[in-house]
Amino acid sequence: MGRGLPFACFASFVVLLVNTSAEVEFTSREAIRLDRLAYTEMDGYFADRHGDLLQGATRLRLDEGVYHFRAVRDVDLRVADSAAVTVVAAPSFLTSDPKDPWPPALTRWTSAFGGRGGRQLDPTAVLTVTYGDIG
Repeated sequence: MGRGLPFACFASFVVLLVNTSAEVEFTSREAIRLDRLAYTEMDGYFADRHGDLLQGATRLRLDEGVYHFRAVRDVDLRVADSAAVTVVAAPSFLTSDPKDPWPPALTRWTSAFGGRGGRQLDPTAVLTVTYGDIG
């Protein structure tokens, strides 16, 4: 993906793999809960709420780590540095297509993603990701 070129897909479950501290901006008509995956010897990987609910247009600086959110409505995600953040999206967390499986890097975290939240996910929610300056 080139800088500034938008990418759109149907996605209600999104994982952000943040390699280095990065600035991102979320825009949505719904409140979004962003979770950061944490690890303890006792519990393994688990999702821990990261900050306040994101509403409207919200700009954040994310530290290195793995984050995820679920969406019922369309979300625009703007990423300042495409080298710092990898976005992985699926219509649902439960999507398991043998022709298009979860990337191997995510399989160790999938137990932390599942079973949270009572919202019905919309497989037609559109995620639009744009790389470039945030401003």
